[in-house]
Amino acid sequence: MDDTYLNVTAGYVDDCKITQIDYHSFLPYSTSALSNNDEVRIALHNTESYTLPCESYIYIEGTITKPVEITDEIRFINNGLAFLFSEMKYEINGNQIQKLVNPGISTTLKGYCSYNKTNISSHQNAAWDSDTKNVNKDFIDSNNFNGCINLKDLFGFCEDYKRILINCNQQLILNRASIDLNAIKQYKNNEVVDAPKLKDVKINITKILWRMPIVKVSDRETIRLLKVVNNQKPLTCAFRSWELCEHPFLPQNTSHSWKVKTSNKLEKPRYVIIGFQTDRKNSSSKSMSYFDHCKIKNLKVYLNSEVFPYEDFQSILGVVISLAVAVFYAIFASAELQPWAVDNPVKENQRNIQEEVRIAPKES
Repeated sequence: MDDTYLNVTAGYVDDCKITQIDYHSFLPYSTSALSNNDEVRIALHNTESYTLPCESYIYIEGTITKPVEITDEIRFINNGLAFLFSEMKYEINGNQIQKLVNPGISTTLKGYCSYNKTNISSHQNAAWDSDTKNVNKDFIDSNNFNGCINLKDLFGFCEDYKRILINCNQQLILNRASIDLNAIKQYKNNEVVDAPKLKDVKINITKILWRMPIVKVSDRETIRLLKVVNNQKPLTCAFRSWELCEHPFLPQNTSHSWKVKTSNKLEKPRYVIIGFQTDRKNSSSKSMSYFDHCKIKNLKVYLNSEVFPYEDFQSILGVVISLAVAVFYAIFASAELQPWAVDNPVKENQRNIQEEVRIAPKES
């Protein structure tokens, strides 16, 4: 029997520290400069509000304009909304927190390792679809579309730092891609067709909003947070950042060594995701959201004098290497090693690795 029933003098727990959470929309400086190569800046200067950037998202509306000779269906590729931009930046108080180059490729690589087919439905608003045959079939309706991209799917800061920001100016900088060909494909009978006229299809973004949760708290919490501001005590905001390194032209030989980058001691690589693509960039018939295995026999990552993995794959992709990569998937998505992973970790089998994903995550 629980003796707490007898503790009649005990106080109560105030469970109403947060009294209200509302989403507020913030517009770009220029609501008309949303075309290719334009820079879209959205600023949030309300320093008196308590914002929650980890739950914020970018809302996008637009239309599709296609030549009269194109009668087939136009669809976004997987993660297609991210391919509408060439670069994204997130700033706090004028300091750049993160810069995401080629967000389409970056978030696609990470998404394949973080999402599974069960919960990918929660990302359909960002043009993610687990149905590879009918990918984003209903995303465009009568040449109109709308969707949203969560900031926690773009920036590691919003993914790892799950607290409010107080007394902060924030700014989101989005650079539109030079062409829209990499975000869409032409379909006929649920198959991608090679359409030279696809480059003439225009994606017209009519609205971009930054939807930010504004948190309201009780009087007691307001006083506590004001003391934090008045004390001017530094707040620790630890997070992990993703960086895309691209090697656009590989030599025509059977082996290659690539010196990716040199970093300081503050930046320690935790995971490396490696993908290969052949003739997919600016292609009217091949999707940028898929990758090619390129008959890789072996793959190693060197971190100073350490090598990962310890043993060679020693097999053409299809048997042993598929099993090894599937094991790396399970390690990568494990909740113990990756606290920000989805609730149900990825459990890819060899067939999915070989036929659909074709990328190699590595723990370092």
